[in-house]
Amino acid sequence: MKKLIVFVTAILLLAGCTSNTHTYRHISDEWKIALTVKQNASATNDYLLEIKYIGDTLDLATEPDITYTLVTPQMTYDNTKALSVVGTIKEDGLFTCTSCDILQEQDDVTFTIEWDGKKETFPLSTNQQ
Repeated sequence: MKKLIVFVTAILLLAGCTSNTHTYRHISDEWKIALTVKQNASATNDYLLEIKYIGDTLDLATEPDITYTLVTPQMTYDNTKALSVVGTIKEDGLFTCTSCDILQEQDDVTFTIEWDGKKETFPLSTNQQ
């Protein structure tokens, strides 16, 4: 009986230490976007945004400024950053909250990006690879 109690307690402790992660993606002719949301055991949500230019018309050597807006049910995030010479922007911890609702797979997530006089708006989805 003691072994059963120890086993059940261990399972419950391990279950409480798991994390919940969702990655929302979109790939267009010009951009590859990934938003990863991680919820750890202490109910803290961390957001990581990765933007990758995959087009062929932008001069990356000039490190052009990119303006983007991310809209989720929990927040709206606007920023302008220089695209690196390898065509990426990474924002780790762009938004962190404790005891707030984590994004769910079915939540609407919209991303707008502006560059070189162009603008694109599209949904991010957990279904796109």
